[in-house]
Amino acid sequence: MFPGILVSGGQFQSRETFFAEEADICLIWDAGSDREYICHFPVGGNSISVLSILIQWQCELSKLPVDSFYCKPFRNSVMGRELCVANVDVGNGTQLTVATTHLESPCPAPPTWNQMFRAERLVQAKEALALLKDVPNAIFGGDMNWDDKQDGKPPLPPGWFDAWLQLCPHQKRLDRIYCQLHNFEVESIEMVGTTPIPDLTFQKELKVKKQVELTTLPVLASDHFGLLLKMRHKSK
Repeated sequence: MFPGILVSGGQFQSRETFFAEEADICLIWDAGSDREYICHFPVGGNSISVLSILIQWQCELSKLPVDSFYCKPFRNSVMGRELCVANVDVGNGTQLTVATTHLESPCPAPPTWNQMFRAERLVQAKEALALLKDVPNAIFGGDMNWDDKQDGKPPLPPGWFDAWLQLCPHQKRLDRIYCQLHNFEVESIEMVGTTPIPDLTFQKELKVKKQVELTTLPVLASDHFGLLLKMRHKSK
C-alpha cells in the first residue's frame, strides 16, 4: 500500500510499507486507496513533526533540518495530482532536494475505455522537472505511471538520469526514481517488499478453463513493489 523512499546516512531507500526509525527522510507517493498518495519525511530524533497534511492524505516529515517545503498542484490534473518538494540540509553545507508525485493514472474505463492520459503525464513530468532541473542534488521519485513503449522516453533534462533504467535496463517499472546528483553517486537499486506477508491470505475468484474458481492467494505489502536505491558521497 505504501511505496516510498527512506533516506539514511547517504543511503537512499525506496521500499514498501515500512517506516524505519533510523531513516532521516521517508517519502511515500501512493496510499493505494481512493486517496491519491502519501508523502512522508520522518523528523528529529525519536519525535515526529508534521510539516504538511493535505486533503489527499499527504504529509511530509523529516529528521534532518528542512530549509523549505512546498506543494504545487499540476494545472492539468483531473485527479488532484501535485508535486511535493522539500529542501533538506544533509550536513557539510550540502542540500538535498527530495520531490515526489503520482502522475495521472491510466483509466481504461467507461465511457470511452481509452482514457490513458499520456499527454497529461507528459505535461506533468515536464512541469515537475522544469522546477527541479537546476538543483544540484535532487531526487524525484514516484509512481510515474510511465510505460516507455507507450509514453516514450521520460523528458529528463541534461544531467538527469533514471536510476532504475540505468541500473536495471531490462525490467519494466511504473515507479521511478529520477536523479541529478553533483555530490552523490548511485551504487545499486533493487526491488524490496516482494515477500508475501506471513500467515495472511485472501480469496479471489479466477476464471479457469471457462469456469470460475475460488482461489487462495498470498497477500503482499502493496500492489507496487518498493525500490531500494543505495548512494554514497562522491570522492573528492
